[in-house]
Amino acid sequence: MASRGFTLLEVLVAVAILALSATGALRLVAMSQRSLAEVRLQRDFLDGARALQVRALAGDLPSSGSEGDLAWEVRPVTRELLEGLWTAQYGLLRLQYKGRSMTLCIP
Repeated sequence: MASRGFTLLEVLVAVAILALSATGALRLVAMSQRSLAEVRLQRDFLDGARALQVRALAGDLPSSGSEGDLAWEVRPVTRELLEGLWTAQYGLLRLQYKGRSMTLCIP
């Protein structure tokens, strides 16, 4: 008499393969969500940095302050170049946003 169904061992192997595939897919989704959150955080930081840089170039930025999670400090710097032949004056705009930091030079 010929059997027409699957054996218990075949079903268990199929279920194990399906479980491993589902686990891998869930890990990929979790990694994608973390990566997307990191990209959003970096984008928000760069957007805020660009806005502050424009304000600093326009002369409309206080020497220090904060807006939401973004904090900044502008420090004037004077450097002598070529053994004192030239003097360069610029500002350093130091930014901090949710544990990250960046320094921009403002002419």
